[in-house]
Amino acid sequence: STGEEEADVLARLMVQPENALCADCGAARPEWCSINLGCLVCIECSGIHRGLGTHVSKVRSLTLD
Repeated sequence: STGEEEADVLARLMVQPENALCADCGAARPEWCSINLGCLVCIECSGIHRGLGTHVSKVRSLTLD
C-alpha cells in the first residue's frame, strides 16, 4: 500500500548519515523537510523556512504532513 511504501522511503531517508543533522543549524534528528530544497531541518529552522515564503522553501513535517 502507499502508506507502507511512504514509511519505507522515510525510514531509508532518516538513516542516511547526511540526514542525521539539520541542514541549517546542525541540530540532531531533524523531523522537517524543505520539499523543494530537498533537505531536512529541525523544528526551529522549519519556522524560519516557513517565514521565507513558499516561493523560497516549502516545509513539511516528516511525521505530521
